[in-house]
Amino acid sequence: MDILDFISIAFVAPFIAREIYPSHSFATSLLVTIAAFAASALVRPIGGPIIGSVADRVGRKRGMYISLAGLGIAEIITGIIPTYAQAGLFSPFSLLAIRIIQGFFVAGLIASSYSIGVESFPEKYRGFLTGLTGIGGSLAHFLGSVVFLVSTLLFTGASFATVGWRFMFIFLGVATFAVLAFTYFISESTTFQLAKGKESAKTPVRDLFSSQNGMRRTTLVVMLTVMGGLGAAFVINTFPTYLVVAVHLNAKTVASIVTLASLVGIAANVLGGLLLHTFRTTRNLMRVYAILFVPLSLTLFYMAAPSLRTSYFDVLIMVTLWYVLSYVSNPSNNLYIQESYTTNMRVSGLGFQWNMGFFLSGLIPLIITSLLLPYGIASYPIIMTIAAALVGILYVIGSFLSRETRGNIQTELEKLQAESLTEAQM
Repeated sequence: MDILDFISIAFVAPFIAREIYPSHSFATSLLVTIAAFAASALVRPIGGPIIGSVADRVGRKRGMYISLAGLGIAEIITGIIPTYAQAGLFSPFSLLAIRIIQGFFVAGLIASSYSIGVESFPEKYRGFLTGLTGIGGSLAHFLGSVVFLVSTLLFTGASFATVGWRFMFIFLGVATFAVLAFTYFISESTTFQLAKGKESAKTPVRDLFSSQNGMRRTTLVVMLTVMGGLGAAFVINTFPTYLVVAVHLNAKTVASIVTLASLVGIAANVLGGLLLHTFRTTRNLMRVYAILFVPLSLTLFYMAAPSLRTSYFDVLIMVTLWYVLSYVSNPSNNLYIQESYTTNMRVSGLGFQWNMGFFLSGLIPLIITSLLLPYGIASYPIIMTIAAALVGILYVIGSFLSRETRGNIQTELEKLQAESLTEAQM
């Protein structure tokens, strides 16, 4: 639900831009629309640690309850926002306001859910199961493309710009509350239950940057690595918009490409988990993935170059490669963050770091769209290519500065179990 919310704008931005803020310049309309949705990503580094601190002190489930409720309400409100023709400037400003509120709540969702999962997995299968649960991201792209495709079939022509995109967001809101009901049946992790009542961080967010506990360097290196790794995800998150605007594909063709690529992405997550399970190294796998991101950026320019006459199959292959690399690397990024922090600050750390990655993923499309104003839509492919290469370089630098973290959660769990046993015997 977190990822689905994040990528929703990519499916509808070209179609609702003129509805929310009509302008003689399509680039201006697109910029205003993307800026409103980017605001959601920009506020996430604030909401993640705040909700994460609740999850670290009170419980992971409580963090999920708060996040899901806020997300569901905001999705539904997004679906009923009036158009510019109906409400004037209130339309883009109301969209901006609700996305800021939504970004705050959704920020804690992935941190709470990932942590309760990773902490509950046995050490032997922690790497594989981290990859297995990570298929939620690929499923989000698949579900988003399917809902988008259904919307285009139900609301044809001009009706999609006025009604179809609203259907998408209202559907997301209802689905979010269904997930909220399901979380009632999930138990807190054993690691958190053992750590609860022990000496805990009173201010988990502040402790992430404390020099006294030695976490400052760890947090800064993790931030650099994760902003590079997750920042590269801006490419797949903006593919629906990029394929329409730069590659000049129609909506149904884009939906079919993203649907097929996201299905392969599901398998890539599982593959990433298997690699993490087999090689039992997080740092070295991240380094390999980081190096691959840089040359892959050239495909963005290739698929949009008119002189190359890229076919449907060529575009499908290149988009699929991005999905594979983005999702095969996710399990390593996820486990790396979580094993970098102890239980009493794990969700705060994951909430901050993961959302810093999303911050970059949300900021880059905004910067790219801003550059389209002076340089024109024709510059879209080269700007995207440069942006992807720079983020890949950031990932390379961070991964080569990182330390190996595998086994840290198990070591802490064994220590907590030993302390609990000693207390019981006393």
